[in-house]
Amino acid sequence: MSKAKAKIRLWKQNFLDLSNRNPQLNFSPKRYVEVISPSCSTIFRILVIMNQVCTFPPIYKPPSRKRKKSRSDQQKTPFKAKSEPELSDSSKETHRLAIEKIKQKARLTEFITELTDSTLRTRIKKFLQKAKEMEEERGVNVLYITFGLLNWVEVGDNVPLKSPLLFVPVRISLKPLEIEILDDEVMVNPALKEKLKGENKKLPLFPEEFDSISFDRYLNEVSELIEREPNWTLEKRAFIGTFAFTKAALFEDLDDHENLLLRHPIVRAIAEEKGFAEQKENLPEIEELSDSLDPTTSYSILDCDSSQMEAVIYAKSGSSLVIQGPPGTGKSQCISNIIAECLAVGKKVLFVAQKRAALDVVKKRLDNCGIGPFCLQVHSQNANKIAILKQIETSMNLDTEGIKIKKGKFQELGILKERLNEYITSTQSPNGLMKLSFYDIVGRVLALDDIPLIISEFKDPKNVS
Repeated sequence: MSKAKAKIRLWKQNFLDLSNRNPQLNFSPKRYVEVISPSCSTIFRILVIMNQVCTFPPIYKPPSRKRKKSRSDQQKTPFKAKSEPELSDSSKETHRLAIEKIKQKARLTEFITELTDSTLRTRIKKFLQKAKEMEEERGVNVLYITFGLLNWVEVGDNVPLKSPLLFVPVRISLKPLEIEILDDEVMVNPALKEKLKGENKKLPLFPEEFDSISFDRYLNEVSELIEREPNWTLEKRAFIGTFAFTKAALFEDLDDHENLLLRHPIVRAIAEEKGFAEQKENLPEIEELSDSLDPTTSYSILDCDSSQMEAVIYAKSGSSLVIQGPPGTGKSQCISNIIAECLAVGKKVLFVAQKRAALDVVKKRLDNCGIGPFCLQVHSQNANKIAILKQIETSMNLDTEGIKIKKGKFQELGILKERLNEYITSTQSPNGLMKLSFYDIVGRVLALDDIPLIISEFKDPKNVS
């Protein structure tokens, strides 16, 4: 195995947690919200296929036992999360009867759980808090409803495991307590799929085009796959909770396109820990980096200094580069200019960042400069088919008639640029017998601050040595 191939496989292992710490493999139902009614197949049909907004009707509120707060209670931190109260035996029976009663008259769009109303809201609030943090920080959704629960035992290990089978992203509101799908994309558990490969079992792919029959057929296929394994069963159960898939997409990309990545020169250079030399055809000509750059071919939308312009020109020519700098040095400004310059010459740009804040800063700059509609956001709440199609529709219907600028304006810009460059050249170039520039001489004079000032007249400073 080549060093590059071994390194890519190591990257894949880091992107997907296959240990029993991963709740996608070692699932604990008590930490989540199970929907016990309607049936799993009905939930999929109503919520995913029919795209209905579903509710959680109130079931039973156990009587509260009021007691006077002690001084120790009053001193407790107000930020401590509420604990989920335990029901007494009599309350449990009352709650069970209440569930049976509500199940008989509930509509198909009303989801029933075994939790009390207060416990359900407390648990949903925890889910929403975590989902909000991940959405704001990473721009990803972590709130899902799962379908199917596989009970299985890993080879060489007698510990029974529970793993959800299918995941669908959802959106939940508290007032009123409602749930709806965020996107109709059904994802097969990536960790389980990879783990079962070691058991010589390949989970079937869920069809891209599906209906309620497809869902039941898929569960039957999985049941047939595991029927010969003792203690392996598939339960038709649905749960709501938070699951992190931030690196699962990276794992699947590496897994599906490993050969393509191995042929990429930069990926090979990183994987093999060797240097990388850019191809000459991707490097800008010397004239492009000089002062003679034509203003009519520059499309930067924000102020740009010489170092930023150099980065823009390299990116525009197709070079690979790394832009480094501490906070506040104009990296996002430079990226905005790179995007604008590449768009102007018909290039496509993919802008990726680990934190959502970096994406938002650049998007805001582009919006303020009028080219925001040419950007397609595919993260956070925009990472679903409906939102993406709506963005494309907005861009296609955009009035793109440009603003005509008189040619004389570009000429004026060129003259001003030449004058500025002449000033820099004259102050930085060595002159006279001393072979020193004006900049160097001023620096030397400033260093003689303690020397008494003697005023004298030089008719020809260039001949002074």
